[in-house]
Amino acid sequence: MNKYSLTTDELRELYHDIYLKADRIVAKVLILMFLFGIFIAFFYETWFVAVGVGGLCLLAYFLTKKLLPHHNVYQYVLSAISAIFAAQYIYQMHGLAEMHFWVFISSTILIIYQNWKLQLPLIVIVCIHHATFAYLQYSGFQEIYFTQLEYMDLTTFIFHAVLAACVTFVSALWSYNLRTRTVHDALNYKTLVGMQEELKKNAKKMDELNQHLMAVNKEVHSKNDE
Repeated sequence: MNKYSLTTDELRELYHDIYLKADRIVAKVLILMFLFGIFIAFFYETWFVAVGVGGLCLLAYFLTKKLLPHHNVYQYVLSAISAIFAAQYIYQMHGLAEMHFWVFISSTILIIYQNWKLQLPLIVIVCIHHATFAYLQYSGFQEIYFTQLEYMDLTTFIFHAVLAACVTFVSALWSYNLRTRTVHDALNYKTLVGMQEELKKNAKKMDELNQHLMAVNKEVHSKNDE
């Protein structure tokens, strides 16, 4: 069992099909997220933000994927724009608390790529956005629209950030477990195929040995008859 392992090319080929399926799903999700931004623009006339920010997010993802088709950089771009989409929705709905749930939705979507590191850009941008906008709103800046409360106190912000970090941690852990299981299953399959090949080779050698023994036995019988 120990002599079997997956090469870098085999791992790349293994995840090629996984990424193709994930990309098809993510492309549809991103378009739906853009359309959702257009939909909620009706509430407060935030058309410029919906089209401008949402359009730039889509452009960043698809352009990166087009320019670097053989790298997974576009996946990290996806993580970053997922956080930006969440910030966009919060602004468009004037700090509606339910829009913060998009951070959790985005975190679970990223699991599909089985890469725990994709959670890092998401949580970093979310924390920077929350800290900056919460402080600006607390300082008296108008039209920040981070929360519908007058301001978010430090205790509330800490709980908010910790819970968001916990969600991304669970998603990262699940991504890691999925990748480990996928690699383990592929390794088991390769081991099984290798053992079958060895059995075929051994069976061929045994057949050749039997043929040789039969020939020797026949020759012995001939000499005995003589």
